[in-house]
Amino acid sequence: MGTAGTVTGLIVGLTVYAPTAWFAAAELGLPAAIVGAVVGSLVGATLAARKAIRRRTRR
Repeated sequence: MGTAGTVTGLIVGLTVYAPTAWFAAAELGLPAAIVGAVVGSLVGATLAARKAIRRRTRR
């Protein structure tokens, strides 16, 4: 998600005002990376917990 946010920010920044395009890329890329990390962690933790619960109930 961070890469997609950075590319989007770069495109938007170049369209609006080219000298500050790097700031727009960081402004959109960093929050997107954080959201991606949080969502990925939650999905991973949920799947790991689900797998552990299934293992316990089968025995």
